[in-house]
Amino acid sequence: MQSIPLFLPSILINARKTVVMCQLPPVYPQTEHNVLVGDETILHMDQFTCLGSIQSSSRSITNDIQNRMRQASADFSNLSGRVLLNRNLSIKTKVAIYLSICISILLFGSKMWAIYREEVRCFETFRFGCLQRILGITWKDRAPHVQILQRTKPPLH
Repeated sequence: MQSIPLFLPSILINARKTVVMCQLPPVYPQTEHNVLVGDETILHMDQFTCLGSIQSSSRSITNDIQNRMRQASADFSNLSGRVLLNRNLSIKTKVAIYLSICISILLFGSKMWAIYREEVRCFETFRFGCLQRILGITWKDRAPHVQILQRTKPPLH
């Protein structure tokens, strides 16, 4: 372990409220560094949450995407009683509410993600599952995705 003293003359750092996470390139061995503020060692973390996004020392976005999926799914479930089952609202209105709430939560911070096929498949599964619930389609109906998109007519992004 290597100790790194931290000296910043114009900044006052509270070591009990501060954590450190190292993101080294894959070619370097993963060693833990001790960062000192005065005589106190700052706690080393492998991951932490900042502004709702999970940051990881391995640079993996899997945990962040799973967390976003859980949050968006929970919010979609909360909308079910008031919005999705409300027969007075049109499908267009339900889709607009779904896009503004669930998709916004799901894709927050996504500009920093390197997305692969598996993540795209998970997003598409979530998307079509939500649209099917909005339309009242069950898995037994076996509606093709093209038909779901035609009936909901979500705006292009």
